[in-house]
Amino acid sequence: YLVKYYGKYSRYVDKAIQFVLALLTFTFINQNVGFSELTSNPIMTIILSVICMLLPMQMTVILATVATLIQFYTVSAGMAVLALALFLIMYVFYFRFTPKHTIILLLVPIAYMLKIPVVIPILYGLIGGPVCILPISMGTMIYYMIDFGKSNGTLLQTAGKTKVLEQVATYAQQLLTNRVMWCMIIAMAISLLLVHSVRKMSVDYSWEIAIIAGALGNINVLAYGYIIMDIQLSYIALIVESLVAI
Repeated sequence: YLVKYYGKYSRYVDKAIQFVLALLTFTFINQNVGFSELTSNPIMTIILSVICMLLPMQMTVILATVATLIQFYTVSAGMAVLALALFLIMYVFYFRFTPKHTIILLLVPIAYMLKIPVVIPILYGLIGGPVCILPISMGTMIYYMIDFGKSNGTLLQTAGKTKVLEQVATYAQQLLTNRVMWCMIIAMAISLLLVHSVRKMSVDYSWEIAIIAGALGNINVLAYGYIIMDIQLSYIALIVESLVAI
């Protein structure tokens, strides 16, 4: 019934999904780095979501990037400069290798916001392939970039506009040396490869086995990585998140 309904009304369903994804994306940005009153306004959020609904999916990513940069500039010019540089680097690789997987860049930060990031590599291990590792890694970097702005925005804002280079250096060091972020990128890549490899096997219930393998692989990589890097980890929370993702 659902397949027939989608086949008949796919155009409207796709646009509704685009609207919801855009709304969640802009809400995530506003909740985490809502320093600009203009872009954080609920009416503006709805207007941007409607615009994204009417345009190709790639425009949602571009408008979300612009909104993030405006929020960052409100806090710190140096923060906005470095964010722009990182966005440009990521998009050069993105538009070159994975232009058809725009939706992943939107889903990854939302999954982090919902505390179930592992659901993305499991999902795209089933319906995608190893090429999806790139947008997943980029989405993870975007999430931690915004999370850093949320945690340190007030501190950087009080530093003043005159210390742009100092702000850039601080932001770059904190982001690129974030051990948790790199551990998450590695764990999600391994999880996706596990799911993709197992689901291609000629065995019964290969998809179900692949889902469980991906979740267990994510748990093991994160636990091992956090122990090596001496980072505190709530194993109960990690197990619960994995079960929800499954």
